[in-house]
Amino acid sequence: MHLRLVILLLLIVPAHASNITEKTEYDDLAFLMSDEEQARILIHFESGAFDFAERTEIIPHLELLCHNLATGLASRGEYEKAIEVLHLIPPESLSRENQILLAFLSSRLGDTNSALMYLNELSIQYPCDPLLDNARSYILVTSGQPDMAHSIQEKVIKQIPDYAPAQDTWGTILAANGNLKESERYLSYAYQDLSDDAEVLTHLASVKAALGKTADAQDLYQKAVNSDPAYGGGQKEYAGLLMKLGRYPEAKKVIRTALRLMPGDAELIAWEQELDAILMSWYVKQEQEAEKPLLKKRVVQVNHS
Repeated sequence: MHLRLVILLLLIVPAHASNITEKTEYDDLAFLMSDEEQARILIHFESGAFDFAERTEIIPHLELLCHNLATGLASRGEYEKAIEVLHLIPPESLSRENQILLAFLSSRLGDTNSALMYLNELSIQYPCDPLLDNARSYILVTSGQPDMAHSIQEKVIKQIPDYAPAQDTWGTILAANGNLKESERYLSYAYQDLSDDAEVLTHLASVKAALGKTADAQDLYQKAVNSDPAYGGGQKEYAGLLMKLGRYPEAKKVIRTALRLMPGDAELIAWEQELDAILMSWYVKQEQEAEKPLLKKRVVQVNHS
């Protein structure tokens, strides 16, 4: 466990991801304890001797503290640490919002089963909730189960047709089923309201690329990786486009970034090996060209016979 880092951030980092929670009087977390208390808590956490039960002034705000820290960690791509922080909250105190956050974090780590488990538990408490159904559909389609996602989202898009995340999910499902033009339409709707959302940008870029609109796709991928550099899916798809365009040195850099975010991804590893071979061949050719006599390189030989 990375508890020293966790508690340090808890004490000094303000709340992140304001799109998830509104600002409250507790956003500045450091006011809850003195400098001396902060130092003592760090020491106790590092030794594993800290007990939240002893901190009566923290307990009423524990869920908010953990939520703010987890969203801050998630914004930096530290999804496992964010989940670890949320698990500090007793299960009986875990809010709907934090269960959804756990589902999101799990999906970013590729843990579809855990993500669906959190959402299914919520669905028991909140039946017929189209927002939860949309979240389930999104996780299903992004994990390679478009048919199951389609059966759920077909109802959702009728219930909340103007909800941008639902438009994004529906567009992603349509793309997975090969309906690219209709997918582009729905993803463009979602983009109007979520123009800085890396996943929406990546989904729309993917469809633009498939439709042959390469310049549009490239612009959208660049915006996606700039908007959320920690989103491995966006980095990976951008690398794939750069490879198709023959921009190998740029693709190599993006693949390295994607592999840091998605270690062990078989496709990325294969791409990196392919690029290594291509670039090595190119370098060898350049060296051979440089070794040719200047006369042979610059003078065109003409047959005068």
